[in-house]
Amino acid sequence: MTTPRRYAVSSETDISKCDSLTVIRCSSAPVDGAPCSPSRRKAASSIDCSSTPFFSLPCDGVCKISPGSTKVAIGLGAASTGGVAVDDAGHAYVTSFYSGSLNRVDLNSGQISETANLGQVNSVALDGRGSAFVSNLYRGMLYRVDLSTGLTTAVAGYMEYPSDVAVDATGRLIYILSTLGRIYQVDARSGIRTEVVSGLNDLWGLALNGRGSAYVTSSDGKLLRVKLGTGEVTEIAAGLGDAYGIALDGRGNAYTTAFTEGLLIRVNLATGRVMQAASGLGNPFALALDSQGSAYVVNTHGILWKVKGVTAKV
Repeated sequence: MTTPRRYAVSSETDISKCDSLTVIRCSSAPVDGAPCSPSRRKAASSIDCSSTPFFSLPCDGVCKISPGSTKVAIGLGAASTGGVAVDDAGHAYVTSFYSGSLNRVDLNSGQISETANLGQVNSVALDGRGSAFVSNLYRGMLYRVDLSTGLTTAVAGYMEYPSDVAVDATGRLIYILSTLGRIYQVDARSGIRTEVVSGLNDLWGLALNGRGSAYVTSSDGKLLRVKLGTGEVTEIAAGLGDAYGIALDGRGNAYTTAFTEGLLIRVNLATGRVMQAASGLGNPFALALDSQGSAYVVNTHGILWKVKGVTAKV
């Protein structure tokens, strides 16, 4: 068991230290989103600063001041963390590429314990039934891990560079994303693999909407929707930087990470509208959302970020 490092959390009431980087506007502030003066901070409310140039500080760097909108970090003590998933019992499961471990993080105490070691693992998904599905990038393997015992079983293999994994609501169908532009469907019981789509570009992140579609991100900054029944591909948004992880909030939004820029990005799936949800995450890779509206983001420096209130309406 590892004792995590703790990082300072900035104040929720000091605008000079606020680090959620969600835009605010004072009730009497000009429409350009000018920063609130100290005497007007309590009048702040959330707004959409859609005219702000992307990848710059939103509206002159003004932060949202509201309880629960801060970032909390836990040092995992391992570089090149690759995947993250969260359960409803207060745990995050994080993969470490170089050590090959699947680690359980207690989100209340910060305690870290190794659940399994699979070698060069880079993504993880939970089935809600006590198992995790983990992919190994260079072996091209998909494994099932019993989270109570650590027992590991190979489910499928011979996939080219699997970069992300997602489980459908039944827990039986597993979807695997390949960096070579393919999506595979794998039967969790038989291991039978079917190709859903191919010919896409350098795919990294995968999320299912539970209604027959997958959303995927690519390193050239695109968010795509793929209909799993037909393989039909639709571009939702572009210009997202080198987008890696992705998660859906069930409210019609996707969240993705911009690796180089250190950002968490929100995309409206109906309109393709792009907003910055958080910044300063330092090369973020994978992410997951919990039922309380928080995002969990791992970066390649071995840090697990919790960004509170990120799925709240803006």
